[in-house]
Amino acid sequence: MSLRQSKTCLWLMLLIIFNNTSSAAQDTLSIYFQLNKHQLTTYNTHKIDSLLYYNAIKNNQKIMIVGYTDYLGTDGYNNKLSKRRANSVRNYLAYMNIDTSMIVMCIGKGEIKRDIALPKGYASDRRVDIILNYTQPTSTQNQSSTPVKSYNIARVPIGKTFILRNIHFIAERHFMTDASKPELARLYQTLVDNPTLKVRIEGHVCCIVGASDALDIDTKEFALSLNRAKFIYDYLVDQGIDSTRLGYLGLGRKRPLIPVERSEVDRAKNRRVEVRVLSR
Repeated sequence: MSLRQSKTCLWLMLLIIFNNTSSAAQDTLSIYFQLNKHQLTTYNTHKIDSLLYYNAIKNNQKIMIVGYTDYLGTDGYNNKLSKRRANSVRNYLAYMNIDTSMIVMCIGKGEIKRDIALPKGYASDRRVDIILNYTQPTSTQNQSSTPVKSYNIARVPIGKTFILRNIHFIAERHFMTDASKPELARLYQTLVDNPTLKVRIEGHVCCIVGASDALDIDTKEFALSLNRAKFIYDYLVDQGIDSTRLGYLGLGRKRPLIPVERSEVDRAKNRRVEVRVLSR
């Protein structure tokens, strides 16, 4: 058996294992790209074909597609390249008859920052993640019956923050749980009801020692608080809020509410997202 055949057999075995063990939890499949390229290679299309053949990707799953780049290049270039990569995967899935209505989000998140620079970057960062069984926060634009109540922004002085107390993220990831939908809808409605309001979303984490931020297992970077804040930012922009009214910042554990965490209650208080009022 040739080396190429051995690799193919190994890949198919992994697909079978994945198919037998995947559940309602979110699973992530990665497609890797060549340096500065957004086009799918023949190997990539075969890989996606295999995922489809073994039902790792199904038409009854909600899918989120997220593109990344390494840190080589400018921020603007990397943002565009990561989006092109995500679109390449989306377009191929559509070509293979995946229902595009199940692709609930297709975004580019730009570069993955690294503390240690390599001359040729990190090949593992030049990728697109296909996130299966993705649960998207409900759009407030399509809600019926009970109106969403805004935050009382008048009580928050300019320069101060208020906490999004019911925003919850999947452990070690920057994707939110279903329980966060009402709180996110409330933030969106607040921005709609206050059209001159400008805010900055600030992420915080708990339970880390010796690092400026916690590890995000999706991006493999120590920027969990930043990525969580950006996730909310991206959602609001996607819903139609002007990006000039928004900003985002990751503060890691620089500003804990409880300096010494002695219980899960303490950790939960430090693990939070705040919204800072910049102007109104």
